[in-house]
Amino acid sequence: MTNRDLSQAVWRKSTRSSGQDNCVEVAGNLPAIVAVRDSKDPAGSALTFPHAVWGAFTGQVKSGEYDAKLEAAPRRAPRPGGSPRKESPRVKERHPAADQFR
Repeated sequence: MTNRDLSQAVWRKSTRSSGQDNCVEVAGNLPAIVAVRDSKDPAGSALTFPHAVWGAFTGQVKSGEYDAKLEAAPRRAPRPGGSPRKESPRVKERHPAADQFR
């Protein structure tokens, strides 16, 4: 994606984020694109997607299409000669914030 002017972006976070730090902000008010950024770094770069692509992605998240893929993901092997990696918790259900973005 090319560097776009995001000065008119109206950023929003899911109402279900409840002040957590691990959130993304979405700006859907821009012509032709949806912008997504890390809420911890609002001055940092943002990813941009055509509206149709963002809509398809969020539709797949809402439908649970990625849930089985996350559960089926192989676990990583321990590091050679080092301490074992901390296992991240597996996603058992859709994230509640998935319903907030369209």
